[in-house]
Amino acid sequence: MGIRGIRNQTVVTEKMITDAICNDSLKRRRNNWVMPNVFFNHFECDVLEISEAGYATEYEVKISKEDFNRDSGKSITFRSIDCEDLRKTVVKYNSVDRVTYFYFVVPYRMVSADDVPDFAGLIFYHQDGYLQKVKEAKRLRETPITDNERAKLRKKLYYRFHKICGHYKIY
Repeated sequence: MGIRGIRNQTVVTEKMITDAICNDSLKRRRNNWVMPNVFFNHFECDVLEISEAGYATEYEVKISKEDFNRDSGKSITFRSIDCEDLRKTVVKYNSVDRVTYFYFVVPYRMVSADDVPDFAGLIFYHQDGYLQKVKEAKRLRETPITDNERAKLRKKLYYRFHKICGHYKIY
């Protein structure tokens, strides 16, 4: 009797990928805000990064092909910025027009660049924590986040910090 499976192969978790994104952002872009698992403009973001200039990048973490396929089947309407009249266009995902850039982050070679929607970028997560940008995301929003959006995020970070430190309890 023995253990079946591949030896020395770590199962990739959402937390591993989220931590790698946050660490990479904090190392390379020190003045950016990086927030895991935060609600922004009525949508949950696995990781949200706000640049010093106020531009938002969302990272959507997918750890299985089934999870990726399930979510890429959703559709919503958004303003297409590459059209002069900003006409409505249907795409296959629940994002955009609220963030400047949108990336899927997946385990190495789980999907190909052809599998992701046209507007989205793709980043591969390697077992050693290295992130490899495979496809650049298109610019989805021309303007930075508003002062009101920034204030809401600052308030969320404030309460999250105090909750983690145990300074107050939510009943």
